[in-house]
Amino acid sequence: MVLSVIPDDGHPYLEIQWKLSDTEVEAVFLSNLVEFRGLRAIRLGIQNLKDQRCTLNLFAHHIRHTGVELKAVICRVDGLEWIDMIQHGCQSTALFTAILAKTLQGPQTLTFRVFIANTVCNYRFLLRDCTLKHHLWSAASKNSGTTDMDFKIQNRIFPAHKSLVIARSKTFSAELERLEELTDEGCTNSRPRIALDLNPDTFEALLKYMYTGELQVPMKNMEEFWKSVATYGLATLSQLGEVVLQGSLKPTDWIELLGSLEVTRREHQLPTGFPSEVSTISNSGFMLRFTDRMSNESKGNFKFLEETRFGWRYSASVDENDKVSNLYICFFSSLNCNSDLYVCDVIFRSQNDVITMVERHRQNVDCVVQSSCQIFYANLIRGNDCNESVCFEIFIRSSIETVAVELVDAQLGESLWMAAENAKGTDVEFQVGDKVFCAHTWLVASRSQPFATLFSDLLLEEAAGCDVWSSSETELKTATAITSTAKTTIKINEIEPDIFRELLKYMYTGTLGMAANKSLLKAAEKYEIESLMNICRAAIREIDCENLSFKLLSY
Repeated sequence: MVLSVIPDDGHPYLEIQWKLSDTEVEAVFLSNLVEFRGLRAIRLGIQNLKDQRCTLNLFAHHIRHTGVELKAVICRVDGLEWIDMIQHGCQSTALFTAILAKTLQGPQTLTFRVFIANTVCNYRFLLRDCTLKHHLWSAASKNSGTTDMDFKIQNRIFPAHKSLVIARSKTFSAELERLEELTDEGCTNSRPRIALDLNPDTFEALLKYMYTGELQVPMKNMEEFWKSVATYGLATLSQLGEVVLQGSLKPTDWIELLGSLEVTRREHQLPTGFPSEVSTISNSGFMLRFTDRMSNESKGNFKFLEETRFGWRYSASVDENDKVSNLYICFFSSLNCNSDLYVCDVIFRSQNDVITMVERHRQNVDCVVQSSCQIFYANLIRGNDCNESVCFEIFIRSSIETVAVELVDAQLGESLWMAAENAKGTDVEFQVGDKVFCAHTWLVASRSQPFATLFSDLLLEEAAGCDVWSSSETELKTATAITSTAKTTIKINEIEPDIFRELLKYMYTGTLGMAANKSLLKAAEKYEIESLMNICRAAIREIDCENLSFKLLSY
């Protein structure tokens, strides 16, 4: 199964969880602000009314500044039923509320699934290798020895890679071209250095964005940051800057927000409680929504990425008077068969019901991964004549810890991969069969330890004035290397050109463009790309017949 961009009918969501040590009855609780994409923006509010009800409030302040907007929220308490939250708010502050039937007492775990959409066209939701951004940024921030240029910001030096800077900024690209001309004339050093009159924290945020595609805004230098974005030609951030400037808080916003809330009369002001809290926020997955019609004899199948992966059916038992039916609904998924994806929850919706379906025999994620199918159940009481529209909301995640849905600047991977394919700024060639693939040694080394070791050994041999050949012990027993005046050429054996190209593209983009298979797994293992190894192992995993037999019997 190939999946990189979230399907058009998929709804990305993130999950926020608060674990409260104790919750006071008859009190108001307001959590600390939770950081999201560098902005302290999200917080939880609880109004606990003794012997009446509890109101949960999820606030999101200036969330559009991060490139997303909140579309809907559902919540649950201690793993019980999911509850729809009601949306209030204005352009700058979003508020979602839900009323619980009883007050909260003692330790509680509150979970919120927040459905999000991008506000900038170049920001895109990708199911990708989350380690990519860390590998790229580490290659620069930890000064791995592969950088070939510097930025001088006041009294600080920021090493960087020319190939990435050129691919990400037209302004910096033009300046590097000018410096290269001066170098050819003998006017400057061979290692280019660009000096800028900026606050170091502001520039570090800009540079980190160029490497990771994620925004971490320095809150103390907001104005300078957005001016710099426009000056240095960062297209996606320029679009986001327009959104930020439109999103400042106005007095009318508060009137709109307060006017949308329900007014509750209280005899006295509630005390404020401050239970200790632990909050987490994660990029989780995406939700698919399928609709069907339930009649007296209903069953159906649903396709995902052109394959039938989901199905449902129900059976009914009628009471003695032949008036009321007890409906037993089953939803089944084979998504986790030959895939790292699995269904973590299913919500069944009809005209009158919202039910969180139950998956039996599931202790943890590993249990799901090892099984060949998933079956979820729900019970309904209906009149004898069943004819209504129903909906299944399917929440999907990856079983691999380092693979998740991320909102990233899509131009990052695309521009770097295009630079490699066009041999722009590349310094190594891989000869695979009758094809040659150009690449950047710093990027490949940041993604693969065997290649990092090989490049390091080649540099040592070249510095010693030796003929540059990779030793069979140092590299991978099958590759040989020679040098030319411009680039190192490495010959790769025992891997087909198409497989190596996909491996290389994965190192650049963190996404797959072909179905994972045994050949790709062998290449990933050889070059120690862990996330790709896990994806391939999940894809070629054989069906567990024993587990399948058990599931069929329990069904």
